[in-house]
Amino acid sequence: MVLISTDSPKLQALGEVAADLMRRIGMNVDPQVTDWGTVVQRRAKKEPVAQGGWSAFFTTFSGQDLLDPAGYLALRGTGERAWFGWPTDARVEDLRAQWLASGDPAQQRAICRDIQARAMAEVPFMPLGQAFYATAAKRDLTGILKGFSTFWNVRRA
Repeated sequence: MVLISTDSPKLQALGEVAADLMRRIGMNVDPQVTDWGTVVQRRAKKEPVAQGGWSAFFTTFSGQDLLDPAGYLALRGTGERAWFGWPTDARVEDLRAQWLASGDPAQQRAICRDIQARAMAEVPFMPLGQAFYATAAKRDLTGILKGFSTFWNVRRA
């Protein structure tokens, strides 16, 4: 049971492509195509699929949500308190605590590599890609940072 939202063309495309890929690799896929509000309600259900639960849903994060282990919800392993899917992984939580306690950037990078390796082994979520959004601004503005739209550092030339 995969939940696919039709409210956002981006999420609908992600869901349709992923469902097709899942079928191609031999998975039994039952797409439930609906609006985002229904996806949000259904993804909160922890029951088995036969009782209204789900197996996968598709969403996106902004780059700022994924900058580091402190705020990366999909990488939490706190079970019932974790993000949807409720993964339990004491090791990734221990690594996250080490990262938070460390003030050494080199050590934090090493811990991040360990967290990423753990995520690829335990698979609490499946990253499907990366997107960049085109932005435009008036010519007399300077200091615009590349990536997700932010409104600091911008000045008139």
